[in-house]
Amino acid sequence: MKFLNGAILNLGLDYKDLIIATFGIMLLFIISLLKQKYKIREVIREKGIITKYCIWISLIVFVLVFGYYGTGYDAASFIYQNF
Repeated sequence: MKFLNGAILNLGLDYKDLIIATFGIMLLFIISLLKQKYKIREVIREKGIITKYCIWISLIVFVLVFGYYGTGYDAASFIYQNF
C-alpha cells in the first residue's frame, strides 16, 4: 500500500489533517448510506425544536473546531488575492 508507508504525508498533509480528512470522508459515506434508507431532511423536520437547534449548534461548533485556523494561517491572504 503506497499511502500507508507515510508517502501521503509528503504531499502537504500532517497527521491531524489526515485524520480530519478521513473522518470527513467516512462521515460523508455514512450519510450517503443513510440517505438511501431515510429521507434525512424529513426526519430532522419531524424532530422537536431542541433537537433541530442541537444539530445546528453542533454543525457550527464542528466548523469552528475543525476550521483552518492555526499556525501559518493568514487572514489577509484571500483566495482571489492574485487576481
